[in-house]
Amino acid sequence: SLLCATASVVQPALKVAPSAPSEVTACDPIPVKLTVTNTGTGTVRNAKVSGTLPEGVRAGGQRAFSFDAGALGAGQSREFLLNAQAMETGSFTMNATAIAEPSLKAEAPASMTVVTKPALALTMEGQPKRYFGAPVCFNLTLKNTGDASANGTTVEVPIPSGSQFVSAS
Repeated sequence: SLLCATASVVQPALKVAPSAPSEVTACDPIPVKLTVTNTGTGTVRNAKVSGTLPEGVRAGGQRAFSFDAGALGAGQSREFLLNAQAMETGSFTMNATAIAEPSLKAEAPASMTVVTKPALALTMEGQPKRYFGAPVCFNLTLKNTGDASANGTTVEVPIPSGSQFVSAS
């Protein structure tokens, strides 16, 4: 008598991919998306994604983060969103690691975000003394010495009571 059997061999595999904007302006949040995927043919169990944000970057006041992805079937993915905030300007590289059973580990490729900031300086020059009734001229200069544009910037200068605005260029 002849006995034949087939066996299915499964090979789970793990991948983690961070996604973040390449550039943000200081005070803007840095939305970081972490995607963990089972790229293999079997199920992974107890999948977790963790990492440490670079010095100068926090999420919820913390540098360390960790997410439980649970079980992932073949080809399944889970996404996690981390809203980070930079405490200073500069280039920040984030790394993440995914682990799962059976004895799987994946390192994410580094994801870099550059944080920039406008730095505005306003100077006003004018004549220190004028005769009553004579026009007074002032020159206002606004400079951005930072490394980011300052979109939507407006300058408001109060006019002293009893005075009248004539023109600007």
